[in-house]
Amino acid sequence: MDIYQLREGTNAILFDLDGTLADSMPLHLKAWQEVLRAHGGDFPEREFYEWSGVPGPRCIEMLNDQFGWNLDPIELTHEKERRISEFIPLVQPIPHVIDVVHHYRGKLKLAVGSGANRKHILATLEVIGLTDVFDAVVGFDEVAQGKPAPDTWLLCAERVGVEPQYCHVYEDGDPGIQGAVQVGMSYTDVRLFSRSVLQN
Repeated sequence: MDIYQLREGTNAILFDLDGTLADSMPLHLKAWQEVLRAHGGDFPEREFYEWSGVPGPRCIEMLNDQFGWNLDPIELTHEKERRISEFIPLVQPIPHVIDVVHHYRGKLKLAVGSGANRKHILATLEVIGLTDVFDAVVGFDEVAQGKPAPDTWLLCAERVGVEPQYCHVYEDGDPGIQGAVQVGMSYTDVRLFSRSVLQN
């Protein structure tokens, strides 16, 4: 396996953020669990990782459906965003994916497409040392539908001026991969490239 390998003809690389560029998923889980438990709920770890990249409001809607709750998706997401903002300074980069960014910087168009809002994306990029590296940034608050819909990736492609079929996505979540495949983008599942695998 080669984490740098792209489909022939690729002109742009689109990166997910949390769990792909930033080792932040455990912090997001902690923030969600703290907020939900204060409202008598919880965010099971299994569902959290299965829904990686799905915007907060949609996650709450799915939890409501699954557990019969009546929690406010917008308000709970706002609470969670306030909580995660306190954790952002603790976020660490994921070195082998960051290496891909620097390898292709200046050679291909680069963008970030995330299930987080734009404010959170920019703050996280600053912490992991990637400010002003990307040609475009797209958050869930800028699209009609978040992942697994392809809207996030399509807006990234539009903003960097590259047709979807010439874009390659780096992702750690099935929803984001599903959206990429739906519009003909190739992808790399970064979960296949753990530190232990790369060291062997």
